[in-house]
Amino acid sequence: RVGPRRPLAALALAALALAAVSSLASPWLAERRLDGSLDALAAGDTARAARAAQRARALNPLSIRPLHREAIAAEAAGRLDRAESLYVRAAELQPENPESWYELGRFRYESRGDLDGAYVDLNRAYSLDNFHPRAGPLLDAIRKAFAARIR
Repeated sequence: RVGPRRPLAALALAALALAAVSSLASPWLAERRLDGSLDALAAGDTARAARAAQRARALNPLSIRPLHREAIAAEAAGRLDRAESLYVRAAELQPENPESWYELGRFRYESRGDLDGAYVDLNRAYSLDNFHPRAGPLLDAIRKAFAARIR
C-alpha cells in the first residue's frame, strides 16, 4: 500500500519545486524583457519596445513597470489613446502606488494638454507620497498653467 503513494508524493514534490523555480525566475525574466524594451526605445523601435514590454507583463502581471514601458512606447509612436489606456490600467492595478498616478498625470499634462485631468492625477500621487521627487514640481507647473489660462 505504501508503494503507489510514493510516485504521487514525488510528483507533488516535483510540481512544488517547479512552481518555486518559476516564481523566482519570472520576475528576473520580466526584468530582462524590460531591459530589452528600453534598448528598443533608445533605438527608436517602438513596436519592438511594446512587444518586449508585453512579454514582461505576461511574466509579471502584477507589476506596473511593463504597463508604463508599453505606454511610453505607444506615446512615442503617437498612439496616445493606447498610451492613456495603459497608464489608466496601471493606476487601476496599483491605486495606492503614487508612481501609477504620477505617470498618468504626467502623460495627461505633457501629451494631452489636459490640465484638469493631470492636476487630479498628480494631486493623488502627491497625496500618496508628498516626498515624490517629481509630482510636486509638476503640480507647480500645472498651477502656473492654470494661472496663465485665467489671465
